[in-house]
Amino acid sequence: MEPHRLALPPGYRIENYEIQAVLGKGGFGITYVAFDWTLGRHMAIKELLPDSIATRIEGSTVVAMGPSHEESWQWARERFVEEARILAGFRHPNIIAVHRLIEANGTVYLVMDHLEGESYEARLRRIGREPDETSLMAVIRPLLDGLQEVHAAGLLHRDIKPENILFDKRGNPVLIDFGAARATVGATMTMTSIVTHGYSPIEQYQTKGKMGPWTDIYAAGAVMYRAITGEKPPVAADRVGTDCYVPLLSYPSLSGFSQPLLHAVDSSLAIFGEQRPRSISEWVIRFSNSQQEPARASAATIKTCDENHPDASSALCNQPANERRYSVICPHCNWSMILETDIQTSFECACCGAKFDAKPRFQNTTEWSESACGANRSDEPKPHKLPLSMANWAKLAAASLILVGLIYFGFSWALAVGNVQKRMDDSIRQQIAAKQKEAHEFEMTMKAMQFASSVAPPTAVDQKKKWVETQVSRLEALKASEMEDRQREQRYKEALLQEKAAAIAKQNEEARIRQLEADQQAQKAAERAARDMAAKKKEREQSMLVAEQKLQEAQAAWSEILTKANVQSPFVSPAGLRFASVPGTDFLVSLNLVSRSAFASFQGTKTSNNEQPAYVTYREASDFCTWLSMSEKNNFHLPTEEEWKKVVQSGIILDGGSHWIWCADALKNSAYSAGGDGKILLGETVKPAYRDKPSQDIGFRCILSPSF
Repeated sequence: MEPHRLALPPGYRIENYEIQAVLGKGGFGITYVAFDWTLGRHMAIKELLPDSIATRIEGSTVVAMGPSHEESWQWARERFVEEARILAGFRHPNIIAVHRLIEANGTVYLVMDHLEGESYEARLRRIGREPDETSLMAVIRPLLDGLQEVHAAGLLHRDIKPENILFDKRGNPVLIDFGAARATVGATMTMTSIVTHGYSPIEQYQTKGKMGPWTDIYAAGAVMYRAITGEKPPVAADRVGTDCYVPLLSYPSLSGFSQPLLHAVDSSLAIFGEQRPRSISEWVIRFSNSQQEPARASAATIKTCDENHPDASSALCNQPANERRYSVICPHCNWSMILETDIQTSFECACCGAKFDAKPRFQNTTEWSESACGANRSDEPKPHKLPLSMANWAKLAAASLILVGLIYFGFSWALAVGNVQKRMDDSIRQQIAAKQKEAHEFEMTMKAMQFASSVAPPTAVDQKKKWVETQVSRLEALKASEMEDRQREQRYKEALLQEKAAAIAKQNEEARIRQLEADQQAQKAAERAARDMAAKKKEREQSMLVAEQKLQEAQAAWSEILTKANVQSPFVSPAGLRFASVPGTDFLVSLNLVSRSAFASFQGTKTSNNEQPAYVTYREASDFCTWLSMSEKNNFHLPTEEEWKKVVQSGIILDGGSHWIWCADALKNSAYSAGGDGKILLGETVKPAYRDKPSQDIGFRCILSPSF
């Protein structure tokens, strides 16, 4: 089989199963043959892939074809899983066994037995058709038993056909491919159905067809029709309006098959579901006893009388003279039945299977003829023939005429609805062959006449010559007609080729338009991206210009502060600290120690002593600088050792210069001071306890440096 365009490649692994080949494909999925590396055997794997709503991407993943199909795809997966679990519970010898359910690649896989036997379709092609009823029922009856269990579980197969019936190694028929199964007994289908022409009933062609066991019964009856006649029944969709189906009971010769069986098959192939048997058990009753009734009636309770009554050994002729007899006639097929009692009023015909109500009619046993028994006994009943009334004779004649008319018109319709193209081709070929044969015969006749004219008398020669000229003219006309037929056939083929070329050109044009639209969309997307990038670039440039301008403004402001801030005219911060620039540096130093009032603002308290220095711990001094930087949006910090050296060396007069102060390097347990002699005192050891509690002689100053 040719690989499916969406099929998984050979060698692909699904857990411990390795895909080897594609077994089949349909509207609901793909079936593979795979090797089970765990058990060392071949299995069949059914992959759910309805190509009308789902597709494969990235090699193996199955997704919905679009947002509009997402709900249908999700529904299909849930139903497939539910039905697979139900099927896995079946263990019937004539139903394919389901072993595992695997959810992978966004879809579901059904692991089943792999049967290597031939299909029923292959067998029928090989033998033509079943020879008799026994061989047919050996195949159909076991399948119906398994199908009845499937229906009892609320499932339908929906795709019964000879291709889905395989024979195992022992020759037992097995029903396979439950990929189209749906739990729709008593429900209405709105999803697209899978149909097989000739085997699918009319409800599967409809988007909202009411389905049930009668759906599978139609397909099973179509399989029996195919096995009995050697051909498929007409397509169900073509039977609506004017039914072209020819009943099996109307076939001239179907030896080996009983009429109850043929009638049961005809009843299963009714167009509409309500006209078919409602269940397998109801259908089987119609032909289950057909193999036991060669006379078309049960010998246990029903006896028949006709014109070809047997001789004296007949059971009817051997009945006692005083035994009462009752008769009843089927109103559908005029089948006569003799009953033992008149109590029964409801009957089922042993011939056509129809059910009807009637009152048995008493038969006078003295009317039986003695000659039918071959004996001259006055004390025994005479055999009596059940006469048909004039009304029944009229009904029988009318039914016969209607049946003949149906057969005639059925065959006429079957011939009329054939493939028109094929009939045209066959007709043209037959005409050409006939005319070629006629031309060849005329040519041979002409040659014979020319030979005869060479030895005939002059008058005969003239006559033959004239005849030959006439034949030559006819031959030329025939050749011209043959040439015209060939040209007409050639024009017909060219027209077909032109139609195909036009269809291909239309597809190519549509593909080109789709590609052009895709390119335009891609170009628009690229243009939008370019515009966005340009806008972002412009925005970044503007931001950089603004930042650079702010930096320049900050640098200019800082330069102005460095230039103007000195001891005589210091820069005063909102916290009350007076700063002066240190020559040769880019920072300012506070001339005064941080006061208690400024530190109280940091702590969120108030104090009346505004001028006294704040004697605090190192950590408190560092936290104050951080708070002051955030409050005044400047860079305040404790002086480092290098900064303090430059302050002392600059000679700036500081308030309270002899005080020890906390510096940034105080983590070394050191504090620094400017001595009265102008020398910096460095590295003096401070008691470690002073780092955690205030000292009465260690305050702190702040350094103001640029924030850029």
